[in-house]
Amino acid sequence: MYYYILVLLPFICFLIKNINIKQKYLYYLGFSYIFFFLIIFVSSLRYDVGTDYFSYKEIFELGLTTEPLFAALIKLIKKCHGEYPVFVFIVFMLSLNIKLFIFSKLSYNKGYFLSLMIFCSFYYIAYEMNAVRQGLALSLTMLASFYAIKKEKIKYFITTMCAILTHYTAIIFLPFYYIINQRISKKTALILCTISFILALNNSFSTLINLATLLIGEHDITTKIIAYSTSENFENNILLSFSTIRRLFFFTLILFTYERIEAKTEIKQIIFWGAFISTILYLLFAQVGYFSTRLSVYYRIYECLWISYIPFIFQRKSTKIFITFFFLLYAFSQVASALSLENNGLTPIKLIIFQDIW
Repeated sequence: MYYYILVLLPFICFLIKNINIKQKYLYYLGFSYIFFFLIIFVSSLRYDVGTDYFSYKEIFELGLTTEPLFAALIKLIKKCHGEYPVFVFIVFMLSLNIKLFIFSKLSYNKGYFLSLMIFCSFYYIAYEMNAVRQGLALSLTMLASFYAIKKEKIKYFITTMCAILTHYTAIIFLPFYYIINQRISKKTALILCTISFILALNNSFSTLINLATLLIGEHDITTKIIAYSTSENFENNILLSFSTIRRLFFFTLILFTYERIEAKTEIKQIIFWGAFISTILYLLFAQVGYFSTRLSVYYRIYECLWISYIPFIFQRKSTKIFITFFFLLYAFSQVASALSLENNGLTPIKLIIFQDIW
């Protein structure tokens, strides 16, 4: 129930902001505060929620090897006599607030809460309640993209390096600064996606993994890549799945609508390249779902920005309503999909001060 409420509340805020009702500001303020209080209260005080909860607890308490910047954050918190719950709180607040900052700067003002609705339906569940280390790295790459728009090159690369040192997969985001100013036609984008799909059918994953391990050499990263790519727990080919249909459907929607949104050219470029690169990465690594999802997420998350603009490109009120409710149903389906996974660790919601809330 909790995860559905997190999707519904921003949707209600979006509706209130865009319709004329008495005491509009009061309702808007009230539902906004309820949403932010709920997500912060539950996420920062959670206990045994998320499949990685105790894995990170072991890393924190036993000093197990992890990425340098993440390890430094752990040492800093422990030096200040902070316990694991303090660590969970700090990581979540850092991760969430950076994302909220980016959404506030780059999403459409009227559709800001639509961005949060989509964020809560997937990214929050996957990367704030589960893979929190990558969730923090994802926030840093989003911040880097903000610096890319402002053409602050040094800040971009410093922030991206911080992301890489938080989670090594963020290295995939390193060239984005130079990519977003390039332009390709819709036809070229579709052709490249088709080629990627064909390559994926012919086992492009193995070639890419072998190339990556060859370039990196002997390193902890190489060990992790080999372990994940050969583990039975992660070896699920998702190329011929509903997930692929959904990805291709949304990429096509973005491809043929992003130029019509009321946004700066730089934001349009981020939305396009985010959709395009995430689709390419998803297809090329689809043989192992873990890599496909984890690598593409750094670019896929910009769909949250696109969704904040898309209802407003239509003139007819009925079309806007249809589009908005379509995204609500899509968000609910995302939550249902996450909760249907076996051993997802997402329910029941337990807090360090209460047990079994939802």
